[in-house]
Amino acid sequence: MGRKFPGNSRGWFASGHWTDARFARTIKRITLPLTLAVILIGCAIGAPRDSVLASAYSANYTEDYIPEFHIETSDGGDTGAQGIQVRPFSQGGAGKTQCCSYLPVVGKTIRVIWSVGAYNDPESKRTTFSKDIRTLGSVSSDANSFTYLIVRFFPDHEVEAEYVSQLLSKGSPLNPRVDLLFTGQRVMRHIGE
Repeated sequence: MGRKFPGNSRGWFASGHWTDARFARTIKRITLPLTLAVILIGCAIGAPRDSVLASAYSANYTEDYIPEFHIETSDGGDTGAQGIQVRPFSQGGAGKTQCCSYLPVVGKTIRVIWSVGAYNDPESKRTTFSKDIRTLGSVSSDANSFTYLIVRFFPDHEVEAEYVSQLLSKGSPLNPRVDLLFTGQRVMRHIGE
């Protein structure tokens, strides 16, 4: 039998006003937005000052295989941003990423640490590089866009990092700053372009 409320001898659900399914839908409609609001407010409160929420993507313009890379703040603090299995340019040049981390804003210095080696090399056979670089690009305040930090690897162990925002709505054109490697096209790019 349904729940009884004062003044309703048949019970609220039994009276036909509410069904268990309708009650569950109503609770979902109320709780889901409240839960999301609490999470978003919590993230905003917990966000470090002078930071942007972004995913780190990688574009490799070398013939090196990069098993992994990660990003630190200029003073060595872990940002949690990293990428793995960055293929050589001739094999597509893109790598896998992990979403999402709070990273220093545009114009701040980050440290990119990456290793180079053959696909199955143990860590002991890899060579590790580290470079402090200033982040480039821009970040959109549009709620319908997402921000990526594209880490680009170039010959002679040069690296750059650029923030790129992309609209998420269907049919939105690709941001022209996004490397064509991510669309499957092998178009060489040079540092600073």
